[in-house]
Amino acid sequence: MAIAQQPRADWGEASEKLPEICPNTDCTGGKGCRERVRDYLRTQYRMQSRRDANRRGTVRT
Repeated sequence: MAIAQQPRADWGEASEKLPEICPNTDCTGGKGCRERVRDYLRTQYRMQSRRDANRRGTVRT
């Protein structure tokens, strides 16, 4: 996903540019493009934050 390759600080702005409703008639995502991508990015953000915390030794449980 191209948005995930950008710096995390840019993810919100980039996801705003996505269509709210999927323009594809055969989409099986179950929700709009923007919401699905934001869900994915939230997961990626948490994973990257935990990896960064692990490297720093500041993991919270």
